[in-house]
Amino acid sequence: MLPLRVRRFLERRVDNLEQLEILLLLHHRQHRSWTASDVADTLQLSKSSAAEFLEILCQRALLDVRVDEDVRYKYCPATPELAADAKLVTDAYRGSRREVTAFVLSLGRRSLRDFADSFKLTKDDDRG
Repeated sequence: MLPLRVRRFLERRVDNLEQLEILLLLHHRQHRSWTASDVADTLQLSKSSAAEFLEILCQRALLDVRVDEDVRYKYCPATPELAADAKLVTDAYRGSRREVTAFVLSLGRRSLRDFADSFKLTKDDDRG
């Protein structure tokens, strides 16, 4: 089973496998700044998806963004705690890729289930 800190980090900071792959890529190559096109080409994503996921990870305090002739992202967690937790995730992925992948996939299924459940009617809802 994944450590609690890894599970919590993934629950709070990663929505899908593509975001996880982007985070792992930028963590692995911390010295480099990346454009959405760079990430899209490297991970075989559409440029628009890569740009969207990079922005989300930036909003979640995991990446730094710089704008010059293009928008560039670099791995740069906002706090030492976030950096430590991201390192735990990369270590967990290296040691148990299947388990991390399955957990991230379960997060997506959970959100779909929660969304569907929000439309279920209860007896109280039938009073109209």
